[in-house]
Amino acid sequence: MCIYGFGERLEKVIKEKELSHAELARKLKVRPAVINNYIDGTFMPSTPNLARLCKVLNISSDWLLGLTNDYKERKSKNG
Repeated sequence: MCIYGFGERLEKVIKEKELSHAELARKLKVRPAVINNYIDGTFMPSTPNLARLCKVLNISSDWLLGLTNDYKERKSKNG
């Protein structure tokens, strides 16, 4: 299942961070083809991979999933 806009948002932030797909894949410890599959909508990341992806890119999972237009990851008040 592909969430509408996920691939486009991911591609946008990768370009803004000036990362190659290979660099991002290396940081996530996945093959570069996995990043391409996320972008083209072939498949979605697992929950742990989504969390790592957002942490590496310093973005909100809600934004990446299209649930909000708030781009940045929010820090909780407790942490």
